Amino acid sequence: MWTNPTTPNRPDFVSFLQNDMQSPASALPVNVTAPAIPVLTGATTGGSLPTGTVYVTLTNTSAYGETTASPEASVAVTGPTGQVSVTPPAAQAGVTGYRVYASNASGTEVLQSGATPVLPGQAYVITSLVTGTASAPATN
Repeated sequence: MWTNPTTPNRPDFVSFLQNDMQSPASALPVNVTAPAIPVLTGATTGGSLPTGTVYVTLTNTSAYGETTASPEASVAVTGPTGQVSVTPPAAQAGVTGYRVYASNASGTEVLQSGATPVLPGQAYVITSLVTGTASAPATN
């Protein structure tokens, strides 16, 4: 290994080493945060939701996992054939998709969109509420 006791103290040489040792920007993880509140639209036909309120949260997904939940949104639905259209906010850089969590009780949302995330920018339609225990991550 070559060493020169005077060269490493040169500011231009130190700057070169610092820049050379950093990873390229494309290799660095993208900081994806929880999405903003989704826009919900209730419809009286097209599904099997009963009359009531539907509560929805979203999470973003990326190559590094899933975020915590968005703020909760709610919409009134008129049944017995109601449905809810979920429009996600604009996707952040690094977002590969989003997951939809919903329930008929505030704070108890469970996964509706399945294991495969919905593509960014695509609306998701809830025609019935899936029951289960898969809630949004509390931390990430």
